[in-house]
Amino acid sequence: MNALLIASYFGFSKFVKYLLKHSEVPLNHKDKGRAAIHFAALIGNRKIIQYLVKKGCDTKLKCKHEKSNDFYLASNFKTENEIDFKEILSKKGYSWSGSFIRIMSYIQRLNKRVNKFKQRIDYVEARGKRHKQTIQISKMKKEENMMKRRNLEITSDQKNLTDSGVFEDLANFVQMIESKKPDEAILGLRLIRKLILQQKDVPIQQVIDIGLIPNFIYYLNHEEAEFQFESAWILTNLLSGTKEQTKIILDFECIPRFVELLFFKNENVRNQSIWAIGNIAGDSAGYRDQLLDLNVIPKMIQLFQKCSSIEVKRTILWALSNLCRGQPKPQFSKIQQILPILKEVLESNDLPSLTYTGVALSYLTSGTNEEIQICMSYDIVPYLMKLLGTSDFKLLISVLRTIGNIISGTEEQTNFIIQQNILPILNNLIENSNNIIRKEVCWMISNITAGSKEQIQQVFNTENLFNKLLTILEKDSFDVVQEAIWAVSNSITGGSFEQISWTISQGSLKPIVNLLDFDDSTIVNVCLDAIETILESGDQSLETHNLFLEEFENLGGKQLINKLVQSEDPSIFKKSSQILYLYLILDETIDQMINDNGGGNQEDNCQIDENVFHI
Repeated sequence: MNALLIASYFGFSKFVKYLLKHSEVPLNHKDKGRAAIHFAALIGNRKIIQYLVKKGCDTKLKCKHEKSNDFYLASNFKTENEIDFKEILSKKGYSWSGSFIRIMSYIQRLNKRVNKFKQRIDYVEARGKRHKQTIQISKMKKEENMMKRRNLEITSDQKNLTDSGVFEDLANFVQMIESKKPDEAILGLRLIRKLILQQKDVPIQQVIDIGLIPNFIYYLNHEEAEFQFESAWILTNLLSGTKEQTKIILDFECIPRFVELLFFKNENVRNQSIWAIGNIAGDSAGYRDQLLDLNVIPKMIQLFQKCSSIEVKRTILWALSNLCRGQPKPQFSKIQQILPILKEVLESNDLPSLTYTGVALSYLTSGTNEEIQICMSYDIVPYLMKLLGTSDFKLLISVLRTIGNIISGTEEQTNFIIQQNILPILNNLIENSNNIIRKEVCWMISNITAGSKEQIQQVFNTENLFNKLLTILEKDSFDVVQEAIWAVSNSITGGSFEQISWTISQGSLKPIVNLLDFDDSTIVNVCLDAIETILESGDQSLETHNLFLEEFENLGGKQLINKLVQSEDPSIFKKSSQILYLYLILDETIDQMINDNGGGNQEDNCQIDENVFHI
């Protein structure tokens, strides 16, 4: 084991180059300089190595990998008790100065609190694509995301009766729908439908409480189309309620019946069943899966292909989009069957149909990279790129989410989207007045900067795009900032030294440091990742000082780090502790050591081994 080996082990590539450049004659076991450089490499501090090399200490160390080897034991010693550490080494014949003990004490305390001395950022994880969040498109409310009511008639006298008024009217209709006379029963159903139609809010709970659900289920299974239609219409609207209310209705096992009615000879019954299925699928993943197990998608596709009504086609597309949503995700092999008709719709210009198609594609592309590739194989990307010019908010959001999902795939998939000139489009959309659009754009950029250095550079090369991200960090809303900080941080943690330096020259450090005081653990953690990478990059340059540490401290970074080490959040505590000990406290202590021993002539300078390390 030697300095080069240890430097390599910790991944300090520039240390290795430096050591090799200045290596001379190998030193034997008794040479004083050997131990000093050995421990300098062990703790990964460039300043000690540079200082010792300047003072004439050679760098090639030849230590045998034997348990009896003193330096092998010292470098692999794992105790968390600093007193034991000193006692054992003193028994081996070593004495230590107070300065060096303080350094080792800091390291030991860091080991004790974070389980290891130096945890380098796992760039595979840190730069890995963001986990796709399965959220509703643009976080619309469920009522806005799904057409929950079916108004077959236009009325100008919509009103809300009091609960007692609704109960009174419903009670008057109960005897009618329970009548054995078909004319009276169908009239009762129609009157209930009209009563519901007149209400701004569907009186779902009142209908449930009065005990009418079994009657509607009974007529849903009736052989006459009139009864089926009226009961299907009523149930469709009742299924627009809460999960608890929906469960009460579906506990009567009406799902298979609605699927059967998709091929009923009466068109109105078929269409109403499509609406009911859409509401059921949108309520929960469990009910959605029941529908998928009943092979509802092939039936829907068949209806779509035979249908000539644009209104009915829109309803089918809406229902299909609900069959693709929810957590846990539906089995992709069952929902991918709709891709051919989605591609067909993308070639049209019907806005509602395009919107439902965009929503469906946003769910279909939110899975694995293989699933994304299957979607791309239908040549959907060129059509999606054209739709980015739409002025319709709902359509634009669904298209942004779909393209963003593709960007979050493999490097090749990301490159394919970049080659479609997505970045200039995002550069315009990032200035949109709508917060949701800006948030989606920042999320998309964050997945580009989570890629290769070449992809990061593409973002940097897009005029003013990176600076717009920095502006967002300083004065935008929380939701937008939360995505923008990922975009900036990813470009730093995954960038080269030159790219990191460029971001600093653009002023990236100031907003990142300011966000350390933000009351959100996710944002603070992302900022800490970026800061550690910046300081590590500055420390590994071959300059005599850390290029970025001074600016970090001038921006108040040290005070904020001191505050964060008191955090109760384990991740924030761990990351801030590493920065504090590795780049602030430890760096100051070593600077002091070098200053204390840096004066005098060459002969005095060579005494560093005795004065500092006392080996």
